[in-house]
Amino acid sequence: MKGLGLNYPSKNFGILIAYVLPGFIALWGLATKFGAVNTWLTGTNNAGLAVGGVLYVTAASITIGMVINAVRWLIIDPALLLSGLTRPDWNAVQLQGRLSAFERLVEDHFRYFQFYANTALGSLVAFLAWRSSPFHESAPGLWPEVGIVALEFVLLLASRDALSRYYRRTQDLLETENSEEELET
Repeated sequence: MKGLGLNYPSKNFGILIAYVLPGFIALWGLATKFGAVNTWLTGTNNAGLAVGGVLYVTAASITIGMVINAVRWLIIDPALLLSGLTRPDWNAVQLQGRLSAFERLVEDHFRYFQFYANTALGSLVAFLAWRSSPFHESAPGLWPEVGIVALEFVLLLASRDALSRYYRRTQDLLETENSEEELET
């Protein structure tokens, strides 16, 4: 089991929240537009959810999550830098002897940044797909729009905070004299 990475639950959790969940949120919204995707999520009327559907949903969630992550890198990362957040100039050589502490910072902060930012994009995709589907006709007034704007605002603020913590704590780690020292999270 060691080769499968199953002995690192925090890494598996980080990948789940950074890629799979945001991809699934977008996929869920796309199901309102595409019947095949809806069948993957709900199964057929008589048979229920099939193994094939679970595999399709998993593969599609990962794929969409990875694409969303690339879009995040293209749009949200530069926007956060324009908001005053500064990317530190790190030297990878400084990680020698500190790799486990650095990996912990990635899992404790950077993966959450990815989750918040990727979920903002995945939620927007889901909302736009739902809004362009017939299902939106029963929505009460502009409440869905108010809700998505509020959600996007909160997620983008949370992503900025998580990235700021990641930058600051990694900078602190690389500036420490003692390579054995682990940062408190």
